Amino acid sequence: MQKAKAIKLAAFALIAIAAVVYVMATLKASPNYDREVLRVRLSDDVRIVAYRNNQGGATVPFTYHVFLLGSGESVDDKAPFLVTFTPDIGIEIIEEDHVAIEVTGDVHEFTNRLWVKNADGELQRIAADFIARSQPE
Repeated sequence: MQKAKAIKLAAFALIAIAAVVYVMATLKASPNYDREVLRVRLSDDVRIVAYRNNQGGATVPFTYHVFLLGSGESVDDKAPFLVTFTPDIGIEIIEEDHVAIEVTGDVHEFTNRLWVKNADGELQRIAADFIARSQPE
């Protein structure tokens, strides 16, 4: 009888621990964009903006999230195409639909598949050249 109770209690504890781990792994804190650090207009209705994410206060370093936004879009509507640990982000406009991006420092995430809705509501592809330089320690 005692053995059966111990097995049930151990199984319950294991399920509870698994549930806590699952919840912690799937829940992400929402970003806290406290400062715009970059704004580059590609055309009348397309722009690149970057915000500092101050998510962790004094215990977590800042991250910088870079977004491609079309007419009427906000950062709440989109995922960033670039996440870095440095505000040293350079954007050079080559053409309306082609940019060069340069980062000096650590890059956390990047995708060069950039699509944005223009003023007509049509998807427009933006080509991106990307250069990342390591920062000496």
